[in-house]
Amino acid sequence: MARQGHQVSHNCVARLLAGPLEYSLQANTKTVEGKQNPDRDAQFRYINDQVTAALEHGEPAIGVDGKKKEKVGEYANAGRTWRPTGQPRRVEVHDFPGEQGKAIPYGVYGVYDVGADTGWVPVGNDGDTATFAV
Repeated sequence: MARQGHQVSHNCVARLLAGPLEYSLQANTKTVEGKQNPDRDAQFRYINDQVTAALEHGEPAIGVDGKKKEKVGEYANAGRTWRPTGQPRRVEVHDFPGEQGKAIPYGVYGVYDVGADTGWVPVGNDGDTATFAV
């Protein structure tokens, strides 16, 4: 509009978008799956072959599933929520982990020994994958 010689504020544009154009402020939604890796089946066949070979030689075959760490406390998250005007949710200015540290949802790690047909969930105070693996 400015290139066409019209003076217009961001408030005016917002009113036009929300009014006659029927736009609204929205957060992203994760719905696009994307393409499968063309080597996906080959990757699973390779893993299966490695597990089969290990079991045939009496070696353990262990699957480990790690979860995403989350900071515990009042931290900002992406997106928006409806709240009373002038009463935003108050969150920390910085995203440094506080006294409560981090949480790892849904268990620390799930471990399954294919050969022994047994599984367990170890619990400790370190959710770091590299430290856990050692």
